[in-house]
This record gives sequence, structure tokens and C-alpha cells, in this order.
Amino acid sequence: NRFDQHAFLVQLDGSAATDYAIYLDDQLVAQEIRTSAFLVKLDHLAMNERVVIRITHKNGCSPRVINPQVIGSDTGFSFIEITTEENTVKWTTKGDKKGGQFELEWEDNGTWQVVNSIPATGERSIEHYKIISDFKQGQTQYRVKYINPSGDVSYSKSIRVNDALAPISFYPKSASDKLFLSRSSNFQIQDQQGNILLEGDAKEINISQLKSGVYLLVIDDFQEQFLKK
Repeated sequence: NRFDQHAFLVQLDGSAATDYAIYLDDQLVAQEIRTSAFLVKLDHLAMNERVVIRITHKNGCSPRVINPQVIGSDTGFSFIEITTEENTVKWTTKGDKKGGQFELEWEDNGTWQVVNSIPATGERSIEHYKIISDFKQGQTQYRVKYINPSGDVSYSKSIRVNDALAPISFYPKSASDKLFLSRSSNFQIQDQQGNILLEGDAKEINISQLKSGVYLLVIDDFQEQFLKK
């Protein structure tokens, strides 16, 4: 493996945390650990210096590296840059191979979820990629995962996105079958008494089953009336 940042965090099975030992280049750095997580510092290593990390444990224990992006297999691949622009995540890579795959992930309550994926082209030494995606509302983190043809995995740095997209809008204001939102979002459709008749998460809302009349479309702090013909 090669060193990419300053430390990596190992999460331990709390019921048997004392059964673990962690070695860095065959030197014992931790044992008899009595916490559910342990930080292994790497700031004494030079960037891209080779390092061997070994975690020993008893059967039934399950150590897990929380931030695997700080270490990477020596495959010749690297992320050069990752940025966002409007509703697009863009990144630049070096050394990806045809047959590999990129996955855009976002953090959901501490768990990384796949948003979308595209194949690696591997046609040039430097490649540029992008994925268009509706950013989740609020402040969220995104990263890109690269899986090479052999199954080795590398991660980009995570990038924080503060959703500053334009407020939701919709059309038409008078419709018989569908409403169209400017982007996908949670919504409710209420009658004039505030009763919820429809709700969900979509960019198109089927209103064909509603009776003719005036209804309220509610999305977070946004609400506006429309006419069902």
C-alpha cells in the first residue's frame, strides 16, 4: 500500500476490542485496545511511501477501516482532482484502465451510498469524467470510487456540497395528468383542508387520480396551489 494522507481510522467490534493488534511495517503500534475505534497516525511517512498495515484479530471479530481512501494499492492509478459544478460532479484521473468502473457515492448518516456509475475508458494517460446528479438537499459529502479490472479499489477525497440550487419550481399550474418539478424532491399534495392525498420523492407527479379542483403542492418550505382539470 502507499500513504496518501495523515492517518487512518480503524473501527473495532466493541464486544471484543481487546482481541486486536495493529502493526505498521511489522512494528506493533496498538494492542489490548479498549475503545471502539483507533486512529493510526501516518504523518511520519512521506507521500506515496510504501507501507504495510496489518491487523490481527480472533475469529468472529470484524475490524473495518473507516477512511480507506488514505491508503491505496500501488496500481499506478490516482485521482488528480474532483470538483462540482451546478448538478455535476467532475473528476480527473491518471492511470485508469478500460474495464474498470467509477461509482459516485454520497454519505448518508455515516454510510456511503452509490448514486450512479460509469465505465472507465482508459484511453489516455490523463482522463476527465463527469456524472450529472441531483444533489441531495442540505450539506452533504460526495466521493468517487474507482474499481480497476482486477477488483482493486481506490477512493477520491470526499468533497462537501452545500446544496445552493435554485428553489423548486413546477409546471403546469393547471394540469389533468402530471406535474413536473424542476428537480427531484420529496413532496406532498394536500387538499384545501390540509389532508395529504399524495406524497413521495419524484421529479414527475401523477395527479390523474385526483378529482377536479384546487390543490396545494408542498415541498419543504415551498407551497403553491395548482388546478387539477
